[in-house]
Amino acid sequence: MRGFILNIRDAKGEDKIATLITSDKIKKYYRFFGARHAILKVGNLVEFRVEGEDGSYMPRLRELRLIEFPWILNNDKISIWQDLMQLFFTHLKDREDIATFYYDLILKSSEKWEKQNTKRVIVDSYIELLIEEKRVRDLNECYICQKPLNKLVSLMRGYRPAHIECINSPQIDKLKLENYFKIKKSLYLNDDEIDILYQTIMRGF
Repeated sequence: MRGFILNIRDAKGEDKIATLITSDKIKKYYRFFGARHAILKVGNLVEFRVEGEDGSYMPRLRELRLIEFPWILNNDKISIWQDLMQLFFTHLKDREDIATFYYDLILKSSEKWEKQNTKRVIVDSYIELLIEEKRVRDLNECYICQKPLNKLVSLMRGYRPAHIECINSPQIDKLKLENYFKIKKSLYLNDDEIDILYQTIMRGF
């Protein structure tokens, strides 16, 4: 099997419990002496074998093998990548069976991580996630006061639009946002706008 490690927590002694996303599952696995294995890190893509899948206890990770990315030694890229994995973990942790969309989205992002601006990769991926989950908001009405929005909008978590007076958050041109929603690309957004969207995403999916 193959999957991305979304979360790791301590178990007994040096043992660890890891949450992985595979093509169609979110699953917790037990790893004996996991603290000794450098491969067991959040964000890593690993191949593994499962032991005890049909038992009464938590299934166990065996024969872990790291699938390396070219950027694996870049601390800045790894740090942002791990933050992104934590967002996916929080968003998906209460599910078990999932659509292949989520794994494919993470894999596609990892393949862009080396050559593209990481914040833009996240911004482009996030709009795909919102579209998939049918959570794209209309930008004509403030989420807080339900009054019409002007040419500039502020964004809450989940890209919920609002007046700056309602949430005191940086503003973005509404037409540029609508185009971003339409084409699912950040191509026409400048770096300051990307940073606003990135900071919004980092509050949670």
